[in-house]
Amino acid sequence: RGCPFTCTYCVNGTLRKKYQGLGDYHRLKSAEQSIAELRVLIDKHGFDFVRFWDEDFTSYLTSYIEHYAALYKSRIGLPFLVYSRVDTVTDEKVRILKDMGCRTFSMGIESGNESIRRDVMNRRMTDRMIIDGFNIVKSHGIRVSAYNIIGLPRETRETIFDTIRLNRTVNP
Repeated sequence: RGCPFTCTYCVNGTLRKKYQGLGDYHRLKSAEQSIAELRVLIDKHGFDFVRFWDEDFTSYLTSYIEHYAALYKSRIGLPFLVYSRVDTVTDEKVRILKDMGCRTFSMGIESGNESIRRDVMNRRMTDRMIIDGFNIVKSHGIRVSAYNIIGLPRETRETIFDTIRLNRTVNP
C-alpha cells in the first residue's frame, strides 16, 4: 500500500503529500493478513491466476518475501504476476518468486534516456541497471514485460528512439 519511491509522473507523490502527517505512507500488510484476504477472494470468485497490484513487490526485504512465499505456496499455490522496479530486483528475490509460482514480471523502463529518467522522472537508474534487472528475471525463465512513456517533457525524436533502442536491448 503506497510506494517508497517518488517518481514525478506517478500519483503516489500527490497521495504522499495528501496523507502527510497521518503515519507512514508506504505500509506493509502482514503476510498472514494478505494471504487470508486472498484466500477469501479465491474461494468466492474461483480465480486461477493472481495479479498483485503492488507498485513494487521486490522492494520488500528478502526475509518478508521468503515468509510470504512459504505461506502463499501452502495456502494459495496459483500462478501470479508482480510489478517491480529494476533497481529492487535481486537474483535471490526472483528465485524465491519463481519458486512461489511467479509467471510474469512487469517493470518500468519509462524512458530509454538516462537524463530524462533522472531529471524529469526522478528515476535514478542507469541503462545498465535496467538491462541487468531484465536479465535477472529472464534468467529464471520468467516472462517480463516493460512499461514505457512517450511524450515526456524535454523529450525529442532522438530520446524517443533511445527508448525504442533500450526496449530492443532488454527484449521484453
